[in-house]
Amino acid sequence: MPSSHAQSLFYTAFYLVMSLSNWLGMNIFTTTVGTLSLVCCSYLSCLRVSQQFHTIDQVVVGAALGSACGATWSGCGIRSCCLVHRLYMGRIGVVLGSVSLCAAFAVHVIQDWLGDEQ
Repeated sequence: MPSSHAQSLFYTAFYLVMSLSNWLGMNIFTTTVGTLSLVCCSYLSCLRVSQQFHTIDQVVVGAALGSACGATWSGCGIRSCCLVHRLYMGRIGVVLGSVSLCAAFAVHVIQDWLGDEQ
């Protein structure tokens, strides 16, 4: 089983690096932020091995999967930004309605819970 910690860390790092380089181009800022994020991810992933939560192989596979998914997802997002934006704007009503129903249900449950204690 690959390390999900390493996978999520490297996914985030690669998504950040790819997004920053697309948005700002390659400059000293993006290079520094990218390098620091990858160094931090590597350090935190090595901690998983040193604390004996994972083997080196599990961390390497998790890091590879996370890196590949982060780079792929960032690439897909860059190409389909306009489509995603249009779909997002069309779904705002659905999301707001869902959030309203969830909030109303939470209020109902809390009122019922407080009513049982009296």
